Amino acid sequence: MVAWLQGDGFTPLQLTAEGELGVGAPQYTSCQGCQSFGCAVSAMPGSYGEVTRSLCFDPACNSQKVALWRKAQRDAVAAVEEAAGKGAAKGTAKHKGKPSQKGKAGARTAAMATPTHQTPQRVVAHRLGEWRKWLAKALMAQPQRSQRVLIAPVLAGRGADLREAQFRNAFERIAGQFGSAAFGVRGRLQRADAASETQLEQPLQAATASAAFGVNTSDLELLLNYAEVDEGRYFQWDKTFLDLFTMSELESLADEVGLKKAMGTGFKAARASKKQEFIAALLKVPGFA
Repeated sequence: MVAWLQGDGFTPLQLTAEGELGVGAPQYTSCQGCQSFGCAVSAMPGSYGEVTRSLCFDPACNSQKVALWRKAQRDAVAAVEEAAGKGAAKGTAKHKGKPSQKGKAGARTAAMATPTHQTPQRVVAHRLGEWRKWLAKALMAQPQRSQRVLIAPVLAGRGADLREAQFRNAFERIAGQFGSAAFGVRGRLQRADAASETQLEQPLQAATASAAFGVNTSDLELLLNYAEVDEGRYFQWDKTFLDLFTMSELESLADEVGLKKAMGTGFKAARASKKQEFIAALLKVPGFA
């Protein structure tokens, strides 16, 4: 949640579900989990300390959501009027296997009214970091795919995507060579030559796996799909993950996945507690491991 000190020259927008500048109830709920949703604390004489809640700090996004909601309403009205006008002729028209204008309008209405919100950048960064670790593990477990992945960036002139720090740490664990003072290619060659033949295959896989920490986001997603990484095998909610969210974002997230409903009356009390206590309560709900 964004907190703003009223009086600094910037004016956020009041966020509402209904009204002339409303975004619709579904979108309003989703907006509460956005990084641009917040409140203002007045620093003006006569109203010092007063809190104005439900504010949007992203005017461009807000105007887009307002426009989408207005269009969804217009499409809904048009669909109803069209259906009423054709009611008398119902059953006489020949069915040609194509969607009716009413159906098209309804589909447009549903699409326009679909709630969206911006994923906080800190969550995006955490997700990318997790993806990189998962890809590295997958490449270490798939020798043949690892060899092919090593070829691809070199052929593409992207050998710099291989990361020395991650590879060095893996090599030291595999070869049992820790804290070596060797420098330059000569020193590194001596370390490599000291490794037994049975230890050579894994370091090559580790070299490939280090690329997981150097490729760009697009190539990272490509390699995740190529290695058939199952996110469900690795990902789970934990304190570290939930701590990335603000209280408002946690509430929106809990509502989205059904935790809020599952907690029943206990959710309100948990929401009123401190953040760490709220997170602990969310993690204790049965059936949401």
